[in-house]
Amino acid sequence: MRILLCLLVASLIHMAVLAQSERTQKMGNSLRIDTPIRIDGWLDEEAWSAAETLDDFVQILPDNNGPVKYATTVKSLSDENHLYFGVFCADSIQDYRVSVRRDFNDTEQDCIGLILDAFGDGRVVMSFFTNPFGAQKDMMIYDGIDVDGQWDAYWHVKTTRTKEGWFAEFAIPWVTLRYKSGLVQWKFNVVRRSRAINEISAWSWYPRFVLPYRMQFAGLLEVQPPKQGINLRVQPYALGSFSESSSDSATLRSAQSNYGLDVKWAFTPKDVVDVTIRTDFAQADVDRRVININRSSVFLPERRSFFLENASLFGDGLKPSGPNGHSMLIIPFFSRRIGLDASGLAIPISHGARYVHRSNAFNYGAMYMQEGVERGKQYSINRLSVNLGDESRLGLLHTYEGNSNTRNQTLAVDGLIRLDEKNQLKSMVSTTLNDDGSQGAAAFMQFDHTSDKLMAFWRQAFVEDTYRPSVGFVSRTDVMLTMPGFWFTIRPQWLPKSVLFFEPGVVSEFFHRASTRALQEYSVTYIPFWFTYVKGGYSGFVVTDNYQFLEAPIMLSGIEFPAGSFRYWRFVLLVGTDQSRIFSFNTTAEAGRFYNGQLDKINLQLVFRPNERLRLSNTLEVLRFCEIGAERLSETQKLFISESRFAFSPRLSIAAFLQYNSTHEELGGNVRLSWEFQPLSFVYLIYNHGTIGTNTTWQQDNTVLLKVSFLKQF
Repeated sequence: MRILLCLLVASLIHMAVLAQSERTQKMGNSLRIDTPIRIDGWLDEEAWSAAETLDDFVQILPDNNGPVKYATTVKSLSDENHLYFGVFCADSIQDYRVSVRRDFNDTEQDCIGLILDAFGDGRVVMSFFTNPFGAQKDMMIYDGIDVDGQWDAYWHVKTTRTKEGWFAEFAIPWVTLRYKSGLVQWKFNVVRRSRAINEISAWSWYPRFVLPYRMQFAGLLEVQPPKQGINLRVQPYALGSFSESSSDSATLRSAQSNYGLDVKWAFTPKDVVDVTIRTDFAQADVDRRVININRSSVFLPERRSFFLENASLFGDGLKPSGPNGHSMLIIPFFSRRIGLDASGLAIPISHGARYVHRSNAFNYGAMYMQEGVERGKQYSINRLSVNLGDESRLGLLHTYEGNSNTRNQTLAVDGLIRLDEKNQLKSMVSTTLNDDGSQGAAAFMQFDHTSDKLMAFWRQAFVEDTYRPSVGFVSRTDVMLTMPGFWFTIRPQWLPKSVLFFEPGVVSEFFHRASTRALQEYSVTYIPFWFTYVKGGYSGFVVTDNYQFLEAPIMLSGIEFPAGSFRYWRFVLLVGTDQSRIFSFNTTAEAGRFYNGQLDKINLQLVFRPNERLRLSNTLEVLRFCEIGAERLSETQKLFISESRFAFSPRLSIAAFLQYNSTHEELGGNVRLSWEFQPLSFVYLIYNHGTIGTNTTWQQDNTVLLKVSFLKQF
């Protein structure tokens, strides 16, 4: 059987190589100039008139390779300091629903993106996005799929709006770009989203089932880059805070000050060193609370910028996928284990360093962090990823956590094989050496098929009870997962014109106990109706067949469920409207049995976006349990989250966040004023509030922080 499987995989790889045909690449040129361009959003200098025009965009979505409704033109210039781009996006509707915040969500609004592969191998890609109001978004993308949204580059853009459409004028310093010495033909593409007509177009065509960062579909741009300089970035910060902590018995007040330094040095185009001293994350987003009714642990995403950059290199593993994700995660390295305790409160980090090398042969990353408390823990992470062929890779990961009392190590070997444009295999084997001397193992394999009309996948995972990656995350142990699933993306002729795609499917999960092979749990989710609309909304109906076997009582959301076996059906209705409109909403309504009782659940999000400056979002989740658990309880649990943001300009904004969880009588709030007084230099004024408990036993915390950071790039 193993021999047949190996032969099948080899045959698929061979057919993929034979089937790969030569594509005619579009060509463009960046005109060399001697006089710098004034970045004002108007392409009125003579140099722009002399530059080559790149147009003839093609539609990617909804009609792949079809004609576009609104034309886009792109021009490029360069001098000894900058690479320039001038863009005009024709648009007679001008119904712009955009955000002026940095790193905006490009799926919700009009925008244009420049995509550059300056190494020529498709492995490391830089992208620069803006929208009609001049907001900035920049990303690094690795292997066409791993997106590093926390790469904050030093660059400028200005936009102007006219009756015919909008202009964008980019200036990207050569010191910001990383490129291969001597390479004068860069892989290049431009992608545009016209949100009012829900159209995505590109200068160089690519299949709609892949991301635009797959550079085998890109064109070429001729450039004349200078020899790279020192490329050093220094960013010191200073912080002052005042805190008040009150309870039913006492009130404590304190004032503190702090300072620190972050340094980034790209000493070659392929090698980057980051050093952080007295690390601070005061400006990081607040964690969103959840009501967990799942037997798996809750996964909270990393929100700290230092760890988010290059996270795709260090944080590989089994992650959420499919239309609704899945509840099984195996991540050998998870950065939230550093500098945060179990409740999410910050632990001081005295210093740390990270080195990353990326090339067409291999990628290597090393990270060291030291917590700054007495006998603080030390963390060491090493990651090697060897590139195989154009898009496959083999990886090795080692993590270490320890102090004078405890030590834990994790080792993982993983691989990714792109069989062709539509099919890929991914797998991993991992082991832990725990501080008590025990060892544990985990492994997974996943297959993904992605095409215009069909998305299909298979997940197989195994985790021993003794697998304990102290610097990683695993949603549950002593388990075997089998997860097949598929859904179609089709457009039958009977669909009305308002519907973009009809996407029915089936997704299933089967959990067995690894030590006994006994069935613990399964869910089979049938999606008979799922419609995605041309204007960006969706609606769907989902039916789930569930089975749970409890060998012993468990607690879920504060309710004890007795041992036994339970089978039940649940029904879900999902509706969402166009998120770019002034008013929009998303709602999920569930009903049906749950273990030995009844559970009705609704999640409703309302969004108000009257213009590009203001966004208000309120989310309410209500769970109504009826005659459930060992004590046959009937109760209601609520979670409320409110988020608001007002942007005075793309560089000055104020945001407020409020959340209330009735399960723990917990109220939390955060208000943050952010001013980018020059590129990547910030002033933050932050207020945090937290209350937990009842009228008789309670605790309240209030903190005000002022943080100033200044960036200097050499």
